[in-house]
Amino acid sequence: IGDGVNDVPALKEADCSISFASANEAARNISRIVLMDSNFKSLPKVVEEGRSVIGNMEKVSALYVMKNLFVMFFTLFYAIMGLVTKDTYYPFDTKRMLLIEFFVLGIPIFILALQPNKKRCDGNFLKNILKSAFPAGLSIIAGVGFILLLFAFKDMSYIGGVNEVRQYTASIAAIVLTLAGFSALFIVSLPFNRFRLIVIFTMLIVTVLGVWLDGSFFDGLFLNISYPLPRDIIYIVLGVIIATAVNIFGRRVAAKIADKIEALYLSRKKLPSMALTAGTLAEKSNH
Repeated sequence: IGDGVNDVPALKEADCSISFASANEAARNISRIVLMDSNFKSLPKVVEEGRSVIGNMEKVSALYVMKNLFVMFFTLFYAIMGLVTKDTYYPFDTKRMLLIEFFVLGIPIFILALQPNKKRCDGNFLKNILKSAFPAGLSIIAGVGFILLLFAFKDMSYIGGVNEVRQYTASIAAIVLTLAGFSALFIVSLPFNRFRLIVIFTMLIVTVLGVWLDGSFFDGLFLNISYPLPRDIIYIVLGVIIATAVNIFGRRVAAKIADKIEALYLSRKKLPSMALTAGTLAEKSNH
């Protein structure tokens, strides 16, 4: 913090330089933050705003990376399957992805990103995102993969022909994808408050209502999702449970792995400086 010409070198070297509106022009120009009211009492508000931006960006980025991991995995998987056999059907068309795009990612993220967040920023920004995103991405891959694998070997003759089975399997997979996405949204949004719970539960209700309206009045025109039969609801529940368990367990494992990698990186980074110090001491002792 500085306001004079003599403070310019220190402000230039500082990670976060702060000056005042009433300060010298050189000090203002070199500072990252300028308090327009020239009042120290404004600093807590500045810190709170910074925490909100960083904390909310971590949550938002983790959810988008989660979806990208899912899309990349299954796109690559079905591309490889298409080389092996021509009888390959990619189940996640644009319509079936609308539920997770709008009601899990789009609207909730837009609302939650604007919410105040007073949590202190700890650790590395990128590491915090990856610790949430990778387990979340693996969770929805595991939940949806369970459904696709199960229905690939399950007797589906009660559904109809090949096209009907494909449509039905893709619909169940899309439902599990959306519900597993809500599970990940719940976990990423921790700790809860009333506003977050209202937003998430409202989106969940709107999602269920949207599937019902699209199937009942528009014959799947917008979402392209068929109703699950009562006998298959248990598989949807199992898929969501698997996804949630993978997410919770994966976050613990990811945190431990990230901490070990960071500790190893820091230890190796210190070795050259330690060697340099030892060499300097030895040289001085010789003299």
